Amino acid sequence: MFGPILFVSALLQFTLLIQAQSISPLTTPHPVQATNSTVVITATAFPESIVPPSALGLFNWEFNGTRIAVAGYWPFPVTNERVSASIYSDRVQISTTSSYSSNFTSRLVISQLKAEEDGFLVRYFGLGVAQSLILEIQDCNSSFNDGVTVEATSRIFNSPGKFVCSNEGDLFYSNGTMLTSSDTTCLASAEWEGPEHLLCWKAPSVSLASSSIDGNKLTLIEGNDLNLTCHYDDVIPAGNTSTFYIGTNSYDITIGEPFILSSLQRSDNNKVVSCQAVTPYTDAYPGSGRSLEYTLDVFFTPNQATNTSCIWTIDQPGVCEVMFVSNPQTEFISLTLNEKSARNDDKNLVLSHGIEQRYFFKKVDVTPNDEGAYALVLSHPLPPHNYSIAFNIAVINDQQLNVPAILVGTIAAVILVCLIAVILICLSRRKPPPDTNASDTLPQNHFKLDSTS
Repeated sequence: MFGPILFVSALLQFTLLIQAQSISPLTTPHPVQATNSTVVITATAFPESIVPPSALGLFNWEFNGTRIAVAGYWPFPVTNERVSASIYSDRVQISTTSSYSSNFTSRLVISQLKAEEDGFLVRYFGLGVAQSLILEIQDCNSSFNDGVTVEATSRIFNSPGKFVCSNEGDLFYSNGTMLTSSDTTCLASAEWEGPEHLLCWKAPSVSLASSSIDGNKLTLIEGNDLNLTCHYDDVIPAGNTSTFYIGTNSYDITIGEPFILSSLQRSDNNKVVSCQAVTPYTDAYPGSGRSLEYTLDVFFTPNQATNTSCIWTIDQPGVCEVMFVSNPQTEFISLTLNEKSARNDDKNLVLSHGIEQRYFFKKVDVTPNDEGAYALVLSHPLPPHNYSIAFNIAVINDQQLNVPAILVGTIAAVILVCLIAVILICLSRRKPPPDTNASDTLPQNHFKLDSTS
């Protein structure tokens, strides 16, 4: 008689337990687990009312269809917290924490996760309720973010690696400071340890554009304007300014706008010209993002800094060096003396050292006829193409050359005579000493005669 009643009573208690029990979703520390890492899967059961003392809660873990072990209970009749643990294998452990009339927590710990276990189903169930999840296991990716990659010989948990830029740039933090160390490690979350945002900044590829470029030179004529444009691409990050360098001067121009240097002078010749992109990268590396250098080649006509005058001596060899500046170099056409053709005893060559030009006019034996105004006629690429350089030659003889020496000798002799005369005059004007008593000065054997005797 009592058998059916007890059965019904036990059934009601069991039914009550099923209705009162719920399990939270299974949780892991990370959505994705790294190969060879350890994962802790947590399950928590919550009773909504006091479980009858006679009830016993049994829960199981299941890993890829294989039941692992009984994972917990509500202790009877103990009321304090209780912890138990069991080891399923060298890689799988289970720990549980439960208390009377409270929640029940169980943790499944799987170490040394294998790549082939990716996609395995983990299930926690008991007393008519269950929760499950699918494991995601993978290696740490080779890519990081924004063009940043990781070089590593292995990509499983705790493997070392190095951050590199896929665009051959340099690594920076998001605040613009350079990364001091590129070392990293594969974490349990299948992510590489490091800042969330690394930037690959690259020096821009910069070129200088001008219609005046001729090889490695910028060839213009004195007085013309120099027009330049700075082009750059592969800019990471972008910039909005270009800097133009002309010799020792620099000019900042908005990117894409031309730079004009007005009315070039001959003093601008040989100045070095280049441009640079102004970006956060070039701020960090001031010498980067710069174009090739070009040299200004300013054409100008022959010009003398000072007039040339030479003095030759008759019957002696004579050389007169004529100096001037020109770009490019001139060529000899003719030499005239007083508007008549003149002969040079040396080769008619114009020697050049940069913009400095030299012409040597020589005579083996100078004559009075070599004196006069000369004109050196030269050819030049700039119109009117023929240019004249003037110089003068004065001719003197040996006597004229010795006049200064004779004058010096004469003046010296006159000075000497005058000096002697002054000395003699001074000596002649000296007076004798005053007369003293002679008797006082005579020796004892000398007598002074009395004037009255």
